Amino acid sequence: MGKMNNIKLKTLKQTRAFYLWELKRKESLTGSERKKY
Repeated sequence: MGKMNNIKLKTLKQTRAFYLWELKRKESLTGSERKKY
């Protein structure tokens, strides 16, 4: 049971980090696109 919780926590952290990275990437994309216009 403890191992399962550990794995769940790790994947949760990974998805959160990925989500944050994706958000930053989108923000930088929109920022560069704004400079074009």
